[in-house]
Amino acid sequence: MSSALTLIEHPFSLDADTTLRIARYAADEDLLAAADTRLWDEACNRFRAPSRRREWVASRLLLMQMGIEPRRIAYLPSGKPYLTDNTLHISLSHTAGYVAAMLSPTACGVDVERRSERVLRVRDRIVDDAFPLPSDDTDALLRTLLICWSAKESLYKCMDEVGTDFRRELHLAPFVVQGSGEIAAHETRTPQQQRFTVSYHMGADYVLTTARCSSIG
Repeated sequence: MSSALTLIEHPFSLDADTTLRIARYAADEDLLAAADTRLWDEACNRFRAPSRRREWVASRLLLMQMGIEPRRIAYLPSGKPYLTDNTLHISLSHTAGYVAAMLSPTACGVDVERRSERVLRVRDRIVDDAFPLPSDDTDALLRTLLICWSAKESLYKCMDEVGTDFRRELHLAPFVVQGSGEIAAHETRTPQQQRFTVSYHMGADYVLTTARCSSIG
């Protein structure tokens, strides 16, 4: 593993053909030393914000560690990444200091979110009033909302349905937060009304989630 990336272990059980990686990425100078000049040039052309450039370069370095060359990655109009040779489905996520990537023979979604109280301010966009949330423990409330937010980001990436309403069209079964776990989920955005399994893992300052379709209808 490049010194620019520190791989983090995760507890998820995956199919033999599915690969999931999450890594912590280093400061600019380490990323610059590890990355091809062309990667930095492309990052600078794509993004004005230095933070977005770092995230983009870190995700490409992680994919290269997984055997995927950056030139094989393209984007749909929705922004969803795909491999130009259509050999595998791909999902990417990054947040301040962390990057995650997932490769699978079937549609998948991955999301990593840094722990932040910002999620408390957008709770009405994440879950509806009927969803049970901790009422007497602010930390438990924050962790539950963070998992819900990340889980629905993973679901959205797995579906790739532009305009999906997280609150009204993505649904999670109630759960009690643990270090790691699984959540049953379904969507009411499409006629297929797909069902999913969401896996989550709480790190010290982040949450990692994945979504895989389990059935249709």
